[in-house]
Formats: sequence, C-alpha cells, structure tokens
Amino acid sequence: MFAPFHDRLFVWEHRRWQAEGLDERKLRELGGELWSVESRPGGEVDKGPGLLGFRFAPGVVGTQFHPEADMPGVMAWINRPEHAADLKDAYGNALYERMIAATDDGARRSDLLNEVALVAEEITGDADKAIHYYERILQIEPGHQQAILALDKLYQTAERWQELAALLRRRIELAGGADTTTLKHRLGSILFLRLGDPKNALDQLEGDPR
Repeated sequence: MFAPFHDRLFVWEHRRWQAEGLDERKLRELGGELWSVESRPGGEVDKGPGLLGFRFAPGVVGTQFHPEADMPGVMAWINRPEHAADLKDAYGNALYERMIAATDDGARRSDLLNEVALVAEEITGDADKAIHYYERILQIEPGHQQAILALDKLYQTAERWQELAALLRRRIELAGGADTTTLKHRLGSILFLRLGDPKNALDQLEGDPR
C-alpha cells in the first residue's frame, strides 16, 4: 500500500468531517476503490452513511476512524435529545441481550452489561432498567466498583431502602481493613429511620465515634 510514496509519506488527521455520498464513477476514473462502509447493505442496524476506508487513487488512501477513539465527542453526540431516541431504537435491549448471551467471558459480559446500564442511566433516563443491568453485573463480579457506586446512587434516589441497606452491607464486607465508619453510619441511619429496625441500627452505630 505504501509503495507509491517512495521516500515521502504525508498524513492529515481531522475529526470534524465525515466522508459520504460516494461518486463511484469518479472514484473508478481515478483508479480508486471503496474498502469499507459504516453500514453493511441489508444489515440489522443502520449505523450511518459514512465511508470508512478507501483508496482515492494509487498511493492515496483514506480511512475514517471509529468514534470510540473520541469518547468525549461520542458522548456529546449521544446526549443531544434528537439522537437519544434513535440510539434507544437502534441499540435496544434485544441486541445487547444477544451479544451478552453470545460470550462466556465473565469480564466481557460485565462490560456489555455496563454499556447498556450507562445508556439506561445517563441517556434514556430509565432508572429501573439501569438498576436491573447493574445488579446483573454484581451477579458476575460482586466487587464491581462502578456498578456498586451506581446502584448506591440509584437506590437512594428511588428510595429503595432494603436494597440500599443490603448494598451498604456488601460495601462494608468488601472494604477489608479500610475505614468503614461512614458506611456503617449510613447503614445505621437507614435501618433506624427508613426500615424501623433500631436494634440492628444500634449495632452499626456503636462503632461510630460521633
């Protein structure tokens, strides 16, 4: 591929444009060739009209990088209201469930569950669905910190006190030798004020120096 350049190679990188609307006749006249596209014809999901890789002419090659390389830009795009609904429709639960079922790798399953949980939590605003996926992550990786912290916040917001109490107990167990005073105080307060369990609340609060 690089042979026509001889001793010179020029590279230009830009993230603010996308190649699409190919003039196939002109490309053939230049001796070029289309190598890859963003959406395969007949594919299950339309990912867009982008042209990902092609040869403009002998020795002149272009490629469009996948957007994962620019995560802040991806999140800015996704967070625009007009795109959130499209994302939800195109990458719904069924697609992710098939992907999750297709792998026996626990770490990979957790990653996929985390992706769909983040979409539910941050993009579509579906707290119940986010909770469901984060809980599934903990079934695979009981110490998954991102899932634990996300559930802590979601349980608190939804006033799901039983689940939050159980989660705080999990966090205390996982803390090892670290200071758990704050976690125990939170657990004791929830047991006493929210769940009407003063005896177990006292057990948690006894170690609190305050």
